[in-house]
Amino acid sequence: MHKKLDELKLHSLLYLAQREAFARENGPLFEEEFEGWKYGPVCILVRTKYKKGFFKNRNNNRKAANRLSSNSCEIIDFVVDMYRKMDSWDLSNLTHSEYSWCQSRIGLVEGENGKNIIRLADIQVDANKSKESV
Repeated sequence: MHKKLDELKLHSLLYLAQREAFARENGPLFEEEFEGWKYGPVCILVRTKYKKGFFKNRNNNRKAANRLSSNSCEIIDFVVDMYRKMDSWDLSNLTHSEYSWCQSRIGLVEGENGKNIIRLADIQVDANKSKESV
């Protein structure tokens, strides 16, 4: 039986997959941008689809998965395996320690969602740090 993946955990895992792609490939896993919201990175395209129930349809999930390269699948599998046991709030706290998220929060009042984009160059900085810590 599959446990429902809440939206906070989904965005955190997507961010971590993006960071892992930078660590392995020196480039993004996908082109969609993240905004640095108060609880962590949020991909607006994914948020919109999540709110519309897109991910509840297993056919949509299969179609999307079929378009992924084997490299992309490997990165996603690695991230899910590494972080699956962490709950949403632990992942949120983890992303709050990321340089890229902190940079996106500059100028925002604590608790404000904001709409500042998390720069890809800043995710690369986080990826470099994650490689050093291994």
